[in-house]
Amino acid sequence: MAFLSQDLTTAEPRSDGVRRPRREGRRAGRGPLMRCVLSVALIAAALPLAACSSSIADLPLIGVPEGAPARPKNPGEFPAVHDLPAPREQPAMDPSEQARIEGELAAARDRQAAQRAAQ
Repeated sequence: MAFLSQDLTTAEPRSDGVRRPRREGRRAGRGPLMRCVLSVALIAAALPLAACSSSIADLPLIGVPEGAPARPKNPGEFPAVHDLPAPREQPAMDPSEQARIEGELAAARDRQAAQRAAQ
């Protein structure tokens, strides 16, 4: 923890009254500037790579693997997400049929529980 070992007696008072240690040497005050330069450089390097990522698969050397089907010329439209299906003419299941199936499932559950208890 280098900031604890610094001698605050050599610190200059600032306009806000807070005493901060002096930085001496060639690199004094360059920390925020270097961070800014490095972040701009990383962003500048990432943008061209991101722009080319969609077309890298189409390159002849990298392209699609052997045996892959050919891509369609027209990729098609987006699926209609908000379109609702047509209403049904008949209900999916009659209430009596639903009660019968629920009874069969309950009976099967009870049989399996009894078999498991017998083991």
